[in-house]
Amino acid sequence: MHCIVAQSRDHVQDIGMLNEPKRFWVYITARDPRGVLYVGMTSDLAGRAWEHREKVLEGFTQRYGANRLAYFEEHDDAASAARRARAMKR
Repeated sequence: MHCIVAQSRDHVQDIGMLNEPKRFWVYITARDPRGVLYVGMTSDLAGRAWEHREKVLEGFTQRYGANRLAYFEEHDDAASAARRARAMKR
C-alpha cells in the first residue's frame, strides 16, 4: 500500500527520489462513492493528486468535483500506462 501526502506541488518535487527510474501511474479520482470518476495517467502521482485536490487546473475534475484519489497503479513505461488508462475508460 502506498500513502501519498503533499502540502504543495513544489514540496512534492523536493521529496522525490533522485536515483529511482521514472515511474508512470494510472489513477482514478472520484467525487464520492458511486459518483463521477476520472481516469488519468501521470509520472508524478503525488503532484497530480495535489492538483486535483486543490483544483488548480481547469477541466473535468474541477468542473465535476472528482478530486479524491480513489485508486492508482504503477507502470514501468508510459506506453503500458497509456494502454491501461485507455482500457479503463472503455
